[in-house]
Amino acid sequence: MISPKTVLVSGGTRGLGLATVEQLLKNGYRVATFGRTSSATISALSERFGSQFWASTGDLSDPEGLKQIVNSVENELGPIWGLVNNAG
Repeated sequence: MISPKTVLVSGGTRGLGLATVEQLLKNGYRVATFGRTSSATISALSERFGSQFWASTGDLSDPEGLKQIVNSVENELGPIWGLVNNAG
């Protein structure tokens, strides 16, 4: 059996990024996202989307924080296969 591929979506906690997250999940991908949003929003999204989804607060302008996000995603969902750069 082939494992689902993991896609990282920057800025995926609202708007177009969130719509992208929803479509990727519907199409069988594991999805990770981060954005400059509240912990309450992250918790609500995690509860809504379940185990194929990972989210965190984060900012692309922080290189060390971005490294931590990538490491966390790969530990939780496996290697990152694709990137949707929606932040900004």
